[in-house]
Amino acid sequence: MSTAVIIVTTTLAYTFEGTSIVLMMLLMRGGVLCIAPIVDLVSGRRVRAWSWIALVLSLAALFDAVGTGGGAMKISTGAAVDVVFYLLGYFLRLRFMSKLAKGTLEDNRRFFVEEQMVAAPAAFLTVAAVGAIGVGKAGASFRDGFALWHSGPALGIVLLIGLLSQGTGVFGGLVLLDARENSYCVPVNRASSVLAGVLASYGLAWLAGTQPPGPRELVGAGLLLTAILVLSFGPRFAKR
Repeated sequence: MSTAVIIVTTTLAYTFEGTSIVLMMLLMRGGVLCIAPIVDLVSGRRVRAWSWIALVLSLAALFDAVGTGGGAMKISTGAAVDVVFYLLGYFLRLRFMSKLAKGTLEDNRRFFVEEQMVAAPAAFLTVAAVGAIGVGKAGASFRDGFALWHSGPALGIVLLIGLLSQGTGVFGGLVLLDARENSYCVPVNRASSVLAGVLASYGLAWLAGTQPPGPRELVGAGLLLTAILVLSFGPRFAKR
């Protein structure tokens, strides 16, 4: 169920008006980077020096993202709640992985199959329930999504987005199931997501005239990418 929560909150994260894509990306990705060593410590796994360095860089990126005073970037109440549930879902998911998998190939396969069999149907049923019983503008939007997705010129785009989204879930899950500590696997998993968020923001600015990423957002993304590089090259230097 934790993975189902992640699927729903990830999709919702980029739909809040007035909150930038890169800001949501920094809060969610940076938050998971901070959670990873905590899960390792709770699970009794060793957290190596480069993982702690990456944690500090991730915290710096989060501090830069929220900002202070006049430089603060706006985030709505709904978006903040969405981030909280997203991070809670990831904490539980990584904890279950550390306890039930991240070991033998058989354990990893069993966990992966069971997770995929439960998460996607649970996410679909949750969204359907919100559309059925939801009230106001939010409920109407969910109902329109079920009623109108199969008509109009956007059908092909919707199907492509769904296919690619499921692909990120499948391959991202396989990376997280690697036997190494979460403090290593999570940044490797997050790398492409950070880059994709920045590129998507520039693409929307070019195609739809939206606001491009600001200096604070780019600095935060750069700090996260630096953390990822530290975790990528740290083990290689240690071996030498």
